[in-house]
Amino acid sequence: GMDGGQLTGLLSKSKSAADLCRLGVHVKDMTVVHLTDALRMADYLFKPPCLVGGMGEKELKFVSLVLARAAAVARQSLDFDARHMAHFLKFAGSLGVLPSQDVLTSLLGRAVHLTSGFGPTEASIVIKAVADWGAGTTTHGTALVHALHTRLQPAPPPKPASNPPPNPPPPSNARMPWYPFPGGNQTPAWPFHPQTQASSYPAWPGYHAPHNHRGYPP
Repeated sequence: GMDGGQLTGLLSKSKSAADLCRLGVHVKDMTVVHLTDALRMADYLFKPPCLVGGMGEKELKFVSLVLARAAAVARQSLDFDARHMAHFLKFAGSLGVLPSQDVLTSLLGRAVHLTSGFGPTEASIVIKAVADWGAGTTTHGTALVHALHTRLQPAPPPKPASNPPPNPPPPSNARMPWYPFPGGNQTPAWPFHPQTQASSYPAWPGYHAPHNHRGYPP
């Protein structure tokens, strides 16, 4: 098998459809990054103006090999994260080569599992890719698009609590309306009618009537 560095070098040196197709024998050694790069290059090299007339048998075979290898990686490896999946599906959609049912199931099934990892941009890319790929009507394609649409919707506003919290009790030093003088709770309420003489203060234990009544009601 080829190591990653050699594969990266071979991919970067491919300047034509024929160069890329020759790498078909090495697809079995490709990682997620290589596979995504291979499809990205195919999306350019297998189309006009690079390839007049578009894909032929060799090109279709190469894309199918890449998709099958990607499906195997998706089944076995957690390397196929949301970011790689979004890019991979973007180029798969653009190339439009629909693979076999089991390959499609593996790729889209993995993408469904990754739904929570797709940001708004990646989710939009994947929704478009599935439609371009012609996979939108498949079971997994439908599930994936539905999950992503749900993810893209804004969150509903929080529901109000059924029982609103009770009003907090007033602070202990608040002025109560039944105390008719400045000083709030600090001043005892008059225990007599305003016309009554000041001498009718009750003899509360420890309570001494103020000597100066100025400022109080008559």
